[in-house]
Amino acid sequence: MLRAGAGWPSGVGLALAKLLSFRPQRVATLPDEALADLLLRHLVRLPANALASLLSQLHVSGRVELLSAVYDALGVDHAGGDVEDVRFELPLDEAAAVAGIDALVAGREHSVQRVTFCMEVMSCVTSSVWWPVVDRICERLVTCAQDAAREAAREATRNAEREAEREAEREAEREAERDVEREAERDVEREAGAASATGQQARRTHAAIADEALQPEEAAPADVPEPASVLKHADGSAGADLGDRTRRDERSGLAPDPSAGDGRGQVEHGGLASSVEPPAATDSAEQLERPEPAAAHEPRAAHEPPAAGPPSNAGPEHRAGFTQLDHLLIDTAVASAARSAGALSVDELDALVREVLALNAKRTISWFHRGYVDALRRRDLAALSKGGNAESRAWYLCGYVQGAVREDASPETVARIVEVELGDADREALLGPSGGEAGALMAETIILPLLRSEAVDQVLPWLEAYLPRVAGRMLEPILRWAKDGLVHADPEPVRRVLEAIVRLRPRIEQRDGPLPDSIDHDLRRRMAVCWRRAGRFPEARHAVDKLLAEEQLSSYERGRLLADRALIAMGVKAIEDLELPSPDGREAFLEGLAAQREVLEQAVGVNEAVPSALVALALPAVADDEAPDDERARAAERLRRALAAMHDDAPEFWRRTGLLRRCRFYVTLLVLREADQAVLSPAVSTLLQMLQDGDDLADDLPRDLVEEAVSLAVLADARASPEVALHALRRRPHDMLRILDLRHLASVGRESRKAVLDALGAASPQLTVQERWSAWRDLLRGSLYGGDRGLGAAERALDALEELAERHGREREFLELLDDESAWSPAWDREDAFDAGLRLRLNLGRTDEAITVLNKLAHRAITVGDQCAGDLIERLEALGADAIQVGGLRQRLDTARAPESPAESAKSAKSAKTGRAAPVSVLFVGGNETQQAYEQSLRQWFAATYPGACKLDFRFPGWSSNWGRTTDELKSRLHEADVLVLMRFVRTGLGRAMRRAASEQAKPWVSCGGHGRDAMRRAIEAAVERARSRSQPG
Repeated sequence: MLRAGAGWPSGVGLALAKLLSFRPQRVATLPDEALADLLLRHLVRLPANALASLLSQLHVSGRVELLSAVYDALGVDHAGGDVEDVRFELPLDEAAAVAGIDALVAGREHSVQRVTFCMEVMSCVTSSVWWPVVDRICERLVTCAQDAAREAAREATRNAEREAEREAEREAEREAERDVEREAERDVEREAGAASATGQQARRTHAAIADEALQPEEAAPADVPEPASVLKHADGSAGADLGDRTRRDERSGLAPDPSAGDGRGQVEHGGLASSVEPPAATDSAEQLERPEPAAAHEPRAAHEPPAAGPPSNAGPEHRAGFTQLDHLLIDTAVASAARSAGALSVDELDALVREVLALNAKRTISWFHRGYVDALRRRDLAALSKGGNAESRAWYLCGYVQGAVREDASPETVARIVEVELGDADREALLGPSGGEAGALMAETIILPLLRSEAVDQVLPWLEAYLPRVAGRMLEPILRWAKDGLVHADPEPVRRVLEAIVRLRPRIEQRDGPLPDSIDHDLRRRMAVCWRRAGRFPEARHAVDKLLAEEQLSSYERGRLLADRALIAMGVKAIEDLELPSPDGREAFLEGLAAQREVLEQAVGVNEAVPSALVALALPAVADDEAPDDERARAAERLRRALAAMHDDAPEFWRRTGLLRRCRFYVTLLVLREADQAVLSPAVSTLLQMLQDGDDLADDLPRDLVEEAVSLAVLADARASPEVALHALRRRPHDMLRILDLRHLASVGRESRKAVLDALGAASPQLTVQERWSAWRDLLRGSLYGGDRGLGAAERALDALEELAERHGREREFLELLDDESAWSPAWDREDAFDAGLRLRLNLGRTDEAITVLNKLAHRAITVGDQCAGDLIERLEALGADAIQVGGLRQRLDTARAPESPAESAKSAKSAKTGRAAPVSVLFVGGNETQQAYEQSLRQWFAATYPGACKLDFRFPGWSSNWGRTTDELKSRLHEADVLVLMRFVRTGLGRAMRRAASEQAKPWVSCGGHGRDAMRRAIEAAVERARSRSQPG
């Protein structure tokens, strides 16, 4: 019977070659001769995982002779020993695996083939534990292959002379093989003739096979050998081998088939008591497990009550009426899409699907394969034909979605298919009466991905149409989604889905009987959480009270419900909100907590591992920094028990709620308050780790408690205090700038100073003027007096203090700072301090003091030969300085200036009038809108007086504190200039930066001491002359 498969139509014959590999447990029903004939003929075309499963089954069933023949065909040396000595099981660890590969490789024939076979067997393992082993095997395989290639090359060289003779021998062997094949074909024809007198009888047998496979509702006669039984043996579902079953399901994208049923007859979806895995492609991360055995049952009439006894827990493909041939087609399509060795080509696969559709045009379920193949081949969804069969279309769409999900199971992909690609007519076909089993199977595939993509409006119609059919497999994963969604997501979509389940509950129970207690309890509990998160506390309280009235509750569940009752009474909407509020709302919160203390104590008394109750009871001691020692110790112990309970029970859930990190912080604060040296160091380390982790010390923790914890930690451990302060400053700059000793922190080193600077830059808008002044002053002192002087940080601090003085009325404080040279030197020099002091005194209207400062600046300019001395004297005159004082300065200036000889004067005048080969490029920096108004007249004057002598570039940065942003641009322009003119009316920090840049670039610079147009003109003339003198030596 099996050998007759060679005459089947194209595609079906190839599929028949793989039958037994997908139903290895069926080998016990076939005789050795027929099995060996089919197996050995098509051995090389079997997938590696299918071959491994088949070898294992042959071993278990004791088919020693056949197993030896297979080993011989594979080239695997079984040493002639007992079959029990041959092991294909995986090694227990990596070392054993590598040792096994070494044994296969070392000094034996066909070593590369053996390693290949072992590697393919290993690749059947889905557990990631074995991936490193497979990698090692692959590395060893490459080495073996390279060695074999080199040996083959040497052997080819040695045997080149005999190649012609070998070719002749091979040709003779091929001819002999063809003779044997022709004789075998004649044997098949004779056997077929013996079984049936005519070819018509053979076609009737073929038709019977097709009818049995494609119309499972018709049973074959009991006294006739069933050709369809061969197809059942070919099914991809495995009976005893769960691993094979899982691998087949992963390839197909359908849920595993736990049963070993024969697939005969349409089977309804199982009841609620038999929760099985949802489709693997949609919810593989969370599989539902039930211990009840599988039990298939026949369809019942609409008027019949639900059948008694345990319902079926068969996979979706069996519940949808899939046969063994359907599974084989699915596996064949997957293998073809993956381009597995021996798989069908695209054209062959399409031909196979067309043949299956042509075998029985009334079998609408066959259209599943057309859609499945289209999706695997990434073809567009076929358009709905006019007058097409709605049920066939539903099966096509179901197959398309199953194939698409197998390729990409992301919620986005499923949502796109359902919302965009499916048209109105398609949705009507699926959600209407014609959807049937196809719609139910599709619902199992798409409901959870749609929920995860927040497409609740798309989900609700599918729930209305199919939840009563698929409730036994979908309620538990839907409730898990609801639990996860209630932690962070909007509770409204979850409420809508749960209310739909409650509304459909009568239909579900009419079909499958009462909901299991666990499902019923979870559904009501999720609804209670929905009411609470939505702020509908009366409904939430009513739901919790009904749950507490149940007698079968565990102590843990009763404790959790009692804690929920207390939180509802306190107005706490969610676990995320169970925290100590800020000082403004703390008193009211603690009053509400005190009113529910008895209920919370009752919850802890029922079960001492209820985290929410334990944390709530500890919060009063956390809020009171003067709580008695015994109360503080009791609170710390409760928090430790809560931490242990959260780590033991769904730590990821508690982490998402934030209660885990808040509890950790609370207990750390309580320990720091104890001031016990034995436990302080671990507490400081814990706080430091929380600061380093970042998220563990989130902004939702009360500011006063965080500040207290950091302060206590800094005081408790001198060695760790700088690191604690540093991380606290980075994590919460606004809070920490107020409490930390910034002077000490800035003196520690460069990293600490940078942290203070960054914190001040980030938090300055949130600080008061006094807080900013104190912070910058402390940074200045710490940067100057620290062991590692940070002049850059000190300059930043002086610039910030100067800005605060100018803008916020702090001139007197800054002048007092400038009067103490040790408070700013060496970050600034005296000229910087005098300039800054002069501006501030003028702003305050303290003219007499400004004249005194200007007098000192003028004398210094004359002494050093600074050309701006004349400008300073002019400013003294403008301020109303004493005439005698001004006259003395002018006389000293005239004496200091050496008169030019007539020749030098003539040369200078000629040079200025005629220009030079290239004009002098002057960069003028300083001033604001007032000086900017002089720009055009200055350009005109120089163009008329010194045509072609100079090229002017004016930049007016004003008094902005953002001068640092323009420094890079000014330095770049200085590279293109010959000389710099720097006005004194500029921020001190900018002036220092530009003087430093001129020195680094070896560019001359000239100071402009006045504010008027004439002072600017004289400074530019002096700059041109200085640049000209540098370019014309001698």
